[in-house]
Amino acid sequence: MNVFSLKDEQPNLSAVELNVNQFEVPKQFLADFSKARHNFVYEKGHKTDKISKATLITIAKDEADKLASVGLDVKEYMKLPVEIEDYKSIDALMDSEEMLAVELVDVRVKFKVDNFRAVGYKLVARSLKVIEDTKAPVKPAK
Repeated sequence: MNVFSLKDEQPNLSAVELNVNQFEVPKQFLADFSKARHNFVYEKGHKTDKISKATLITIAKDEADKLASVGLDVKEYMKLPVEIEDYKSIDALMDSEEMLAVELVDVRVKFKVDNFRAVGYKLVARSLKVIEDTKAPVKPAK
């Protein structure tokens, strides 16, 4: 747990962990592995070759199902970032570039930060597991 000073004029908001029980966190998500990216460690302002985590863009699975049922493209509505700390466990999924239904393991909620300002929320999970081999709902062909 991080300890912060009340005197700090620019606190590191991205390090603040919020109480996950105050949020309605879905149990299942739809993750687009074609947009998954590795995040690298920075030392003294310079990017290193060390990978720190992987970031996915997701949407709650129940929302994705509703969007697909009315013929909307689910990818257009995927906006919730999820950071996966055990990035090695999803490397094969990142290579597959599929949209899969997943469950997150050990989920936490943090601020999404841009230029020292909170601009929303992101989920941080230790890892994830694919729900069976469920393919994503896709927009019906016309």
